[in-house]
Amino acid sequence: MIKIEIDLGISFETAEAEVAESRKPVTPGDYTVQVTNITPGQSGSESKTPGRPYLNWELTVVGHSEFTGKKVWMITSLPWADASNGNRLLTSGINFLVDITKALGQPWQGGKLRTEEYHGRTCKATIGLEINKRSGEPRNTIDKVYA
Repeated sequence: MIKIEIDLGISFETAEAEVAESRKPVTPGDYTVQVTNITPGQSGSESKTPGRPYLNWELTVVGHSEFTGKKVWMITSLPWADASNGNRLLTSGINFLVDITKALGQPWQGGKLRTEEYHGRTCKATIGLEINKRSGEPRNTIDKVYA
């Protein structure tokens, strides 16, 4: 066994307190949010539509006295040519993509969406609260986005 000592620069107690604070949800309400990251993903094998592509939008609360810097996430399904359904284009659920691109003032043009066009843009979001089924912990939801 290799013995390694790593200087983390932070005590466990301090790290634990920071994690607890970062996991504390935002109080439900309306906030201004800014797009800080967009990552592509694909639904897992347990999904109703395994392999379906989506975008995971990281939104950061801005301009709020208590919650500035807090992050919330929104997943938007993308259109998908479903091989198990004769490669028919599946568009159910893209209303969330329509809503967020419109709220950000940048509906996509033609058939292409360029994620870099949304970084740094802001919109309003109604943030809700639910209990995470896996962890039992409260977590935020994006109930609505608007200009």
